[in-house]
Amino acid sequence: MNKIPHNLNDFYVKDIHMGSKILDFLDSEYSSCVNTLDSMRHILNDSGVKGLDSYFDQLKVATNPKYYPFTNKEVLESILHDGGLNIQKGFQKWVKDIEKNNMPSLSKIQNVTLGDTIASSKGDVIYENNIIEIIHYKPLCPDIYKEPLLIVPPWINKYYILDLNKKKSFVQYCLRKGIDVFMISWKSATYKDINIGLEDYIIQGIEKSVSIINKPIHLLGFCVGGVGTLITSIRNKNKQIISLSLLATPVDFSYFYQIKQFLTNLNFPLYIDSILSKGYQSGEDLFKMFCLLKSEGLILKNIVDQYYLNKSPIENDILYWNMDSINIPAKLHLEYLEKFLLKNQLFEGKYAIEKEKININRLTLPIFVVATEKDHIVPPAAAFALRTKGNNVAYILGGSGHIAGIINPPEENKYHFFSYCPKQQKLIKQNGSWWDTWSSWMTHKMSGKHTAEQADSFKKIRPAPGKYAMNQINLNKHIDKF
Repeated sequence: MNKIPHNLNDFYVKDIHMGSKILDFLDSEYSSCVNTLDSMRHILNDSGVKGLDSYFDQLKVATNPKYYPFTNKEVLESILHDGGLNIQKGFQKWVKDIEKNNMPSLSKIQNVTLGDTIASSKGDVIYENNIIEIIHYKPLCPDIYKEPLLIVPPWINKYYILDLNKKKSFVQYCLRKGIDVFMISWKSATYKDINIGLEDYIIQGIEKSVSIINKPIHLLGFCVGGVGTLITSIRNKNKQIISLSLLATPVDFSYFYQIKQFLTNLNFPLYIDSILSKGYQSGEDLFKMFCLLKSEGLILKNIVDQYYLNKSPIENDILYWNMDSINIPAKLHLEYLEKFLLKNQLFEGKYAIEKEKININRLTLPIFVVATEKDHIVPPAAAFALRTKGNNVAYILGGSGHIAGIINPPEENKYHFFSYCPKQQKLIKQNGSWWDTWSSWMTHKMSGKHTAEQADSFKKIRPAPGKYAMNQINLNKHIDKF
């Protein structure tokens, strides 16, 4: 493409001051509109009208001038400077992305390798079935705590969000603290798995893992993995579970306004038919849905950067993990939507497994609950709804959102968290990560240590990260390799 003609360039420079004033006026008017919308939101919320926040947020995003090429000052300046080449090359990227998956690429993968730069903690798969692999990690200390930790990640994602690069790895952090760590890795579903349901994931996934480890353990669950660990802990079949840690885990689903609105806008019967025809909920489609819930940061910003400004996506291991999705069995997904998200059966004590009602009020274990301030998936109120008979629950409110607020190692010294002090009956703010507070809480519940060799009694099937994590069927549709 040729550069802008000299006379047109002169015309633009001559009137750039006026153009800048117009853009500043639009920004000012937009700010005024946002303030008005926020006032309306607060009035409606105070009046008891709930669940409209996402509509207000969508309206604010849709009317923001910076997301339109001819009302974005940076884009207009780039067109002038590059002679429109930025738009031409951006258009080529857009065509390429349309052919792939209708989404802008979110991350580059030049220096990201599963099992090397991420998910690199040394360990072995010690058990597998058609739902899970169990990974047992190699200790990093000569003496380790006797009672191990079993981590249950979300069954809608790969486990390695908890084992990213060595600086961010929660697994590495636990191993350095002398904790013996086991991890569940979920299988990505195919049509053959259509009839695998929630009960199967609890019994053949989490409870099976507890029985394979075959000793008193601490359970930790993240997001929907936490829902499974909560149910497992209430059942506590062989009384092996000593404590329960729940990270961004929904308990009361009545607070899920945004996701419920998203489902309401779908043609639900058609959505169900689509899932049943494939036999699974596509991880790719679920990834897109979560992107839409956070469309400003994950979609619109990338449209401006990549299509209007011709910038390359950044290299980001969290986004890489987010794109490396897995498929969920149709029965499991539809049961979760119906029984928990739409009918709130878990919180109301109406959910049953093997004909046994799951009553949250039966819990007597020590519990550590973490929610995050800006979580767009699990609102803090949904996580903090958990109460127990002995009120034996520690509550932490972390800074940032659903992922960054959880994957927040102390060395990063980022964000902050609030802990509840029962004596003072108030929240206490601390800078940095909540991880040290959690490890102190949990290791105080350990009975002592033994040598690392004493914990290494399991048959080894294959090295970590295992075959289920290495099945990256959806990843190439979302990454930029160049």
